[in-house]
Amino acid sequence: MANGMFLEGELIYLRALERDDIGSEYLSWVNDELIMKYLDSPFPSTIEDLFSYYDDVKDGNDNIFFAVIEKKTGKHVGNAKIGPIHWIHRRTGFGRIIGKEYWSKGFGQEISKLLIKYIFDQLNLNRIIEHNISDNIKAVESNIKSGLDNEGKIKSYVYADGEYKDVVIVGLTKERYIEKKEKGLFFN
Repeated sequence: MANGMFLEGELIYLRALERDDIGSEYLSWVNDELIMKYLDSPFPSTIEDLFSYYDDVKDGNDNIFFAVIEKKTGKHVGNAKIGPIHWIHRRTGFGRIIGKEYWSKGFGQEISKLLIKYIFDQLNLNRIIEHNISDNIKAVESNIKSGLDNEGKIKSYVYADGEYKDVVIVGLTKERYIEKKEKGLFFN
């Protein structure tokens, strides 16, 4: 595929995250309070932190990182991650970070659908499970629209904004994925 394209959607494509993708724009995303509000990274990052994190993750086999590229412009608009992957139990989670200027364009759902399809069709995993802080209504709604099921809630699971908050569990089994895929929810 052209331009290192690995997974292709209608609006975006995913390719391997490269060391050259780590720059001021990516650094600005991970240091933006609004972008990081619901992620497990309460500390500011430096460019050296990002390089170190990239080096640690790329050398392992429990995480897969992607750069998210807008097809129309060829611009790097975010990153996506599958992992950690538990190869024995055949389960994983995924995450995504998108620059604020690219929010509300449908990229988040498309990223999720591409990752879900890859997780089940290529990696042959059996389960996806994600935790979203219940205040993060956009993420919960996006994950459900992307095909994940609301599987429940854990009370007082995370500490954020000075209080303990509930977490909504969203997930999908391979069996449910196949059912939904047959109904046309996922890319063919």
